[in-house]
Amino acid sequence: KRRIVSSFKGFVDDTYVKSFKGLTGDYKSFPQFYNFQHLVEKYTKNEYRDVLVYKLNLNKDQIRSLFQQFVEMFWTYRSSYHFLNNNCAVELRNLLKAILPFPHPFWNSIASTPTRLVEELKLFQLIDKEPSESHLSLFGEVQNAFEQLKLLSPQVYEKFKSEEEYLSLPTTVKEQLFLRASSSHKNLLIAKSLFLIEQEYFIYLLKMKIDVGSKEVQDKIDRDEELKGLYLDIASIKHQILTTDILRSDYRFGIPKADQVTGLPMIYALGQNLSQKKAELTILAEKYVDSGIMSKISEQKEWIRFLRNTVSRRE
Repeated sequence: KRRIVSSFKGFVDDTYVKSFKGLTGDYKSFPQFYNFQHLVEKYTKNEYRDVLVYKLNLNKDQIRSLFQQFVEMFWTYRSSYHFLNNNCAVELRNLLKAILPFPHPFWNSIASTPTRLVEELKLFQLIDKEPSESHLSLFGEVQNAFEQLKLLSPQVYEKFKSEEEYLSLPTTVKEQLFLRASSSHKNLLIAKSLFLIEQEYFIYLLKMKIDVGSKEVQDKIDRDEELKGLYLDIASIKHQILTTDILRSDYRFGIPKADQVTGLPMIYALGQNLSQKKAELTILAEKYVDSGIMSKISEQKEWIRFLRNTVSRRE
């Protein structure tokens, strides 16, 4: 059974989100549908954000109305994204107000942040007090690993009190800790905890490589004709996506019929072209990445391979 997420999204056309643009509404906003599992992986692995799932305490008619309104907005809604007063939390708040009976205490809500919105939804019993699911980011998983390590082996835990302290240890010291921890089945969980920390650090290095490469690319964009051409191509494609009419001119309101949705093939084709250009940009950015980071990534890759093989042999 596939799970779909509906959400309001700011269309960011920069390598880095610019706070000023977010404050002044220069980013466009529109509703989107996502595969739930893909979204969880994006948030937890790429953006290091935790995902908490709460059950909405609405009746069947309200849920149907909520979904129908969102689908209708999917075809017609276009707005500007403001970090402070027109973000995903504000849009969801207004959507919920529209399907709740009047008067309802939630109608007085002015929540404009996700945290505040969740607090008010709990207050008015529109969601459960506790999440039904928790998907932790890699940082969250690492924290769990440290807690497990503390319970399993206080002696090992005393050698380092944080992820940073552990990662700063010489590889020879870490190898001795790991081999000792993985020497018996009883201590295998300790070894797995250490492996998780090292794996998270490897992913962090990969992300750093992308971030550093992106910044270097931006710094050199005016001095490199190939880079400049790619950036202009990407900006042009994004502009075409935003300005392409999805619906036929005779569409008025409600959920459109299939023959009224004429612009989707063009959108899909532009999306594929955009993905190709971004892949070319990623490859081109490689030459601007600091060699020190690349060296660390290479070393960490070999170290993780050793750890994985060691754990596999012990299991």
